[in-house]
Amino acid sequence: QLPQMAQLFKSEQTLAHQLLPLLPQLYPIQADDQALRGCVNQSGFVDGQDFDHLRKTYPLRREWAAYGDQNN
Repeated sequence: QLPQMAQLFKSEQTLAHQLLPLLPQLYPIQADDQALRGCVNQSGFVDGQDFDHLRKTYPLRREWAAYGDQNN
């Protein structure tokens, strides 16, 4: 059973209106980018062991529906 997520989306506003300011909370792309770049070795290639560790310890990411009403 996954934990209950904070209900960020509100039915009073459209999803499109709410999504842009919430997107950094839902998907921290800069942190994702930094972690992947950290797997690159001195030759400029992704180190397999580092990438495997990154994949195995990847943070839980939920679908948008877990954050509230999207039927608007």
